[in-house]
Amino acid sequence: METKLINIIAIDVNSHDHEQQLIQPNQQLVSAFEALLNHDHDKLKEFAQNYYSTTLELTRQGTFFPDLSSLRDQHHVMRETLQSLEKNCGTRLDCLDTYKKLSAVIFAGAASATAAVAAANSAHAKMATVAAAGAAAAILLLELRKWIHSLLEKREADVKKHKEITGLMIDGVENAINDLKGIIASSCHFSSETKSMPENGGGRKKRAALRKSFQELRNKAADYNENMKSTKHKVNRILHLL
Repeated sequence: METKLINIIAIDVNSHDHEQQLIQPNQQLVSAFEALLNHDHDKLKEFAQNYYSTTLELTRQGTFFPDLSSLRDQHHVMRETLQSLEKNCGTRLDCLDTYKKLSAVIFAGAASATAAVAAANSAHAKMATVAAAGAAAAILLLELRKWIHSLLEKREADVKKHKEITGLMIDGVENAINDLKGIIASSCHFSSETKSMPENGGGRKKRAALRKSFQELRNKAADYNENMKSTKHKVNRILHLL
């Protein structure tokens, strides 16, 4: 029933190292979700721990580590991967719903036919044994149908949780992208102000404006780090419920 989730999309970049930096987390994510299908939660926990623990560090010069553009590109690729995973969950839910309906029709029809044969034979003494066997078979079919239905419902519940996880991770990565967009804009502004600063340090207002811009960068970096941390906690909370 289960198939490989998605194929990783390679990004055309000039740097091989940059390409590997973009692709590696996505390969780890897909591997973690494939493990999740087999009720192995450890890989996704490990992924969440590593991916969402990457924090922005602001230097005194107003530059960031890791590089903002590389981090933004990584989040964009991650969003594409997560959206593919979410779509895959939706497809699997549709298939499971079809299986449930189909099994209900098949087993109900088979049980009814078996019961009808048993009833028809029950009036004849010579066919009493056949009738009894038919009635037992009908009951067995209904019980088998209930068992299969319960398995499908369990799988459906798991897939819904998987889809919920991808939804949370998509929200988290979109928040990260938006945070980085604001940080990059503020960083460019701070860099421009720094370059325009006179050699003597400028006047009081100029220095105050520069300090304000630096504090704004620090606050936005803190918001980014907090959002990443929050996403990690949300993912781990759902994993504990599986």
